[in-house]
Amino acid sequence: MKCLVVDMGLVPYRDGLVIQEQLCALRSENKIEDTLLLLEHTPVITLGRKATSDMFRVSPIEVRNRGIDIVEIDRGGKITYHGPGQVVGYPILAFSRLGKSIDEYMTVLRQMLIAVLQEWSISSWQEDGGVWVAEGTKIGATGVAVKAFPSMQVTKHGFALDVNTNLTHFETIQPCGYVNGEAISMEKLLQKKVDISAVKQSIINLFGSAFGHSLEIIQKKELIQLISSSFPRRHPSLQPAGAQENTDNG
Repeated sequence: MKCLVVDMGLVPYRDGLVIQEQLCALRSENKIEDTLLLLEHTPVITLGRKATSDMFRVSPIEVRNRGIDIVEIDRGGKITYHGPGQVVGYPILAFSRLGKSIDEYMTVLRQMLIAVLQEWSISSWQEDGGVWVAEGTKIGATGVAVKAFPSMQVTKHGFALDVNTNLTHFETIQPCGYVNGEAISMEKLLQKKVDISAVKQSIINLFGSAFGHSLEIIQKKELIQLISSSFPRRHPSLQPAGAQENTDNG
């Protein structure tokens, strides 16, 4: 099966949500192939369906004063941070064609992140929605939703891997709801900046192998043109159009 791959660069989180919704709608109508978006976000804390207010270590006002947005979203899981230096992946896939349960799908995503880390000689394991390098120390997170359309189910949201992330921003929350949890990055573990483009390429290669996709890399402008031709002069509503099944995230 074919899969488009697009490196979107740095994208504000709310814009990324709009793009995901548009692509989910197009995928449900077979107007696009399966698509993997790779991007970085401007600083944001996202709240999944299981997030609670006591998972903030500082007040939301202070969070926003630090230049970090706060967004409630429709994925499963609790609370996490996204920002520059962190690779985020959004697979927009025809879920019903994968032949996997949601748990199996998420296991494959985490196994892919573990394999990426192995290429930098970083040992890790998967547990409770994420990828860990030590007890209580998390380097990768997963969290998805499956959106139901009349014709098919389509995946949204996905995974995040801390490469050169500003880890001080994680100090504003309990990462993934763990009271004593902390985040770590590849940069901190290796004590040097990591080539984020090389990490993205590793993810692309391993994603294709994990799901048996034939990958086609396209430019961001090509994807925007495709979206614009289907959604001229408007954005789709972010309100879910159908029932959704959500599962864990860090």
